[in-house]
Amino acid sequence: MDLLAQKAFLPPANALLVSYDNGVTFMPNPAAPFLNPQWQGDFELLGRLLGLALWHQVTLDLPIHPYVCELLLQDGGPCPSSTLEEDAEQMQKIDEQLHKHKVCWLLSHDISALGYDMPFTDVLIGEDMAAVAEHEVSSLTDALPVDFESFGQPLLEVVSPEDVLPGDRKAAEPLLLRARCAARAEVELVPGGSSKVVTQANKKEFVAALLEWRLRGSLKKPIDAMLRGLRAAIPSSVLLEARKMLTPMEVHGLLAGSRDITSEDWERNTRTVGGLQPSNQEVRWFWQIVHSWAAEGRQDRLQDLLQFATGSRRVPVGGFAQLVGFNGGKHLFTLAKGSHLTSKSLPTSHACICTLDLPPWECFEDAQKKLLAATEAGRSRFDEGLATRGGGGDTANPRPAD
Repeated sequence: MDLLAQKAFLPPANALLVSYDNGVTFMPNPAAPFLNPQWQGDFELLGRLLGLALWHQVTLDLPIHPYVCELLLQDGGPCPSSTLEEDAEQMQKIDEQLHKHKVCWLLSHDISALGYDMPFTDVLIGEDMAAVAEHEVSSLTDALPVDFESFGQPLLEVVSPEDVLPGDRKAAEPLLLRARCAARAEVELVPGGSSKVVTQANKKEFVAALLEWRLRGSLKKPIDAMLRGLRAAIPSSVLLEARKMLTPMEVHGLLAGSRDITSEDWERNTRTVGGLQPSNQEVRWFWQIVHSWAAEGRQDRLQDLLQFATGSRRVPVGGFAQLVGFNGGKHLFTLAKGSHLTSKSLPTSHACICTLDLPPWECFEDAQKKLLAATEAGRSRFDEGLATRGGGGDTANPRPAD
C-alpha cells in the first residue's frame, strides 16, 4: 500500500497533493481542481486508500496532515465557527511560512511598507511548481500527443474559485494537466479580488479571506471527494463514533505511524521460528547490523529493511508490538530459518506475515552485504526467486520484479 500511495498520489504531474512542511505531511493541493481533469476520481481513490488503511490497521508512507483528518472526521458536516485568531493559529500548524511572512506580517505592519499594490488574491500555482509540472507534462506529450482543445479554456493568470474543472473525466493514461496561459496563476479571494487592493483599512478583511480560502474554501471539494471514497470502507456511523473517541492527531497517527525506528524496540518485539533461535549466529549478525544502522542514524536503511520485510516503511502507533499481518491481526516481526536458502543467498521476505527468512551466512561481511542488497532492492519490489537462486554477482545487485 505504501508503493501505491507514493506512486499514485505524489507525482507532481497529477497536482493532487502538496506539502507545506518539506514532505512531513501532505494536504490536497488547491490547484488540483483547476488543473487535473479527473481530480474527483483521484481524490475519491485516495479516500478509499485511507479507509482501507484504517480498516486493516496498516500505516501509509503518505502522512496526511492532522487538519485534513479533522475535516474528514466531520463527515461533510459544517466546520465549527472560528475566530480570525483561531484560524491564524491553525494556519501556523499547516504553513508556517505563510503564517509568518503574510498573515503575521500584514497584521503587525503598515501596509505601505510593502512598496507595491497587493490584490485580494492567493497564489494558486507558483513558478517553481509550474516548472516541475510542465516538465512532467511535456515528457508525456512527447510520448503521446493529446488534443489540448479537449481541456477547454486554458487556466488564466487570475481565476475565481468557480473556474474549477468538472473533475469527472475517467482515468486515462497518460494524465495531462490543463494548459495554462502563464507559469504563475492566482485565485481571487473575493469577487473581483484581482482589482481590489489591500489597504491598511481592509488588511484584516484580506487576511480573513485568505485564511477562509486556505482552510475551507480550497479544501471543501477535494475533502468531499475523499469522503465518498472513505465511506466505501468506513460508513458514516463509524466515522461518527470515531469522532467521539479519536482526535485528529490520533487519526493521523493511525494512518501515518512513525518513521522513527528504534532498533531495541524492534528486537524486543521479534520472535524466531523454524528452528531458529536468538542465539544463532545469523540472528546475532542480523541484529548487529540493524543496531549499527541505528547508531549511525541511518533511518533510511532501517525504513528500507522494514518495508522489505513488512511492506511498510512506518512503525504503527505503539511500536513494533502493534505490528499487523495481512488479515489485520497483530503479528510480531518474525525471523525464520531459511532452510531453502544457501550461504550465498539474499534473505527473502513474506511481507503479509511480517517474516524474514535468514540464509545460513558463513561470515558477518556476507550477512552485511546481502542484507543491504536485499533492502535496497525492496524499495521497488523484490524478485524472491533471485534470492533463492543465490550465488553469483546477481545477488549483489538484484533487479526489481517485472
